[in-house]
This record gives sequence, structure tokens and C-alpha cells, in this order.
Amino acid sequence: MERAFAARPGALLVIAHRISSALRARRVLILDGGRPVLGRHDELLLRSASYRELVGRWQGEPESGRPVSA
Repeated sequence: MERAFAARPGALLVIAHRISSALRARRVLILDGGRPVLGRHDELLLRSASYRELVGRWQGEPESGRPVSA
């Protein structure tokens, strides 16, 4: 369904609960209290602490950013 909507003209808004959705997006908008941040996945990893924290949680890392040990 996401591909079908993306093929249409206009914008598609996806509220992501998985990192795979954010990775497929051309742009990601972070709305987390303060100022909104917009950019590509790689840009947001550099510019947004909130986005880095979300990505870490999606990847199973604790808030410190270190991988969870098995």
C-alpha cells in the first residue's frame, strides 16, 4: 500500500513505528517537543539527538548508544 501511495503525485505522510519505514522515506520529519527537524536518514543521524535515540531504540540499543550484549 505504501508503494501505491508513493507512486501518486503529492506527499505521503507515514507515522513510522519501524526503522524500515524511515529508511525508505526520502525525507523524515521529527516532531519532538522543540523545533521540528526535517532531512534524510543520514542527515538526521548527524543533526538530531532525538532521531539518533529513536534509531538506537529501533535497533535494540540502550539510551547510551552502546549495543545490547547477548
